[in-house]
Amino acid sequence: MKELCQILDTYSGNKALVIDPALSGPLGLVASVKLMRQHGVTEFMLLNSTTLQTTCSKVVYITRANPELMPFIAGQIQSRLARGGASTEYGVFFTPRRTLLCEKALSDLGVSDYLTTGEFQLDLIPFEHDTLSLEMPQAFRECFVDGDPSALYDVARSLVRLQSIFGVFPIVKGKGNAAHRVFQLMHRLKGELGDKFFGHTVPEVEQLVLIDRTADLVTPCLTQYTYEGLIDELFRIKNGTVEVERDAAEKEAAAKEAAAAGKAVTLSDKKKLPLNSSDTLFAEIRDLSFRGLGSLLHKKAEYIKETYAERHAAQSVHEMHQFLAKFKVAHQEHSLLQAHIGLAERISRVTKTKKFDRQLDAERLMLRPVTSQPRRTSSRRPSASASRSRRCCGCSRYSARPSACPSERSTFSAASCCRRTATRTRRH
Repeated sequence: MKELCQILDTYSGNKALVIDPALSGPLGLVASVKLMRQHGVTEFMLLNSTTLQTTCSKVVYITRANPELMPFIAGQIQSRLARGGASTEYGVFFTPRRTLLCEKALSDLGVSDYLTTGEFQLDLIPFEHDTLSLEMPQAFRECFVDGDPSALYDVARSLVRLQSIFGVFPIVKGKGNAAHRVFQLMHRLKGELGDKFFGHTVPEVEQLVLIDRTADLVTPCLTQYTYEGLIDELFRIKNGTVEVERDAAEKEAAAKEAAAAGKAVTLSDKKKLPLNSSDTLFAEIRDLSFRGLGSLLHKKAEYIKETYAERHAAQSVHEMHQFLAKFKVAHQEHSLLQAHIGLAERISRVTKTKKFDRQLDAERLMLRPVTSQPRRTSSRRPSASASRSRRCCGCSRYSARPSACPSERSTFSAASCCRRTATRTRRH
């Protein structure tokens, strides 16, 4: 947030902020609109077209280092130059870092002389008090499909930055070749920065565990069955919120309120619900299995009903004071309970279908261990290469060479189980 304010303060006066559409949500979790307005931002726009309609003489772009977005920036600058906007200042700030590929694209498009470039290290974004995310959804594809390991450098740099705040991690463990690469990059960056950069801060984090996604490729293919997981499966949780359609009853109630107030209100078909720890009820039920959710919501409803009924028993001023304190909490929980009951009803319509049951059955079959074929009787003794073709470390690959096991060299905190299997084989 401090870095963003420094970038905005670089351009004095009123300015327009043009944001990469993929960053609009994460940026809102780091800095509020009110804060950005305090630093001179008067107009907010998304980078999704080649035209820019603004009266500001300063334009600041915040975008990911995506070459596909560079034609939009070039088109907006060229269109304003054609209308006589030569005096406008342009600043393009890439997150989490700028790349030569994007700078070359701007140069080839003929606008590099009209702008300045920089970096905005929007790396670890806080979604919860215990959850940080780099929000790099294409990282796995880039690393393992396209063969571009740039994302690993961004991960390493963000972890080094974290250590500059909370102290150097005393213990680092990991699983997977990509995790090992991140560890090496992190070690190299720490050496380049020197000990003075980290100071003598007492470590607040006891250990860091790096896990490569390739260590478990099956889990992402399975259906999440917790309450929060099913919300994400069906509606997609984005930036700590979920967007759902409004009920007909809700629209009707809003229309009656507007008519009573003498105002014309048009509601959108969808509404956004925040899903984070600030919602006390959601914090309690988010990790519960969906099958056991109904009974808990029923108990909550009964408790609220009993709390409301206590108003008849309150006679003295002291009792009324106690009731009002409980009523405020119950009233807040009542509105939250209504929202989550509505979500649970939408989810249950899907989970009760035969299609959903068939999907879960298919996933269970996929997780079952593969049974080996019945062994044929033979008088021949197995060859040395065949005897070495054993299943090692519980992985799913068979090979005559121990090094072909995918877990070989994948854990840099301890010896791999393949080596232990080989040792046992030699003993026998």
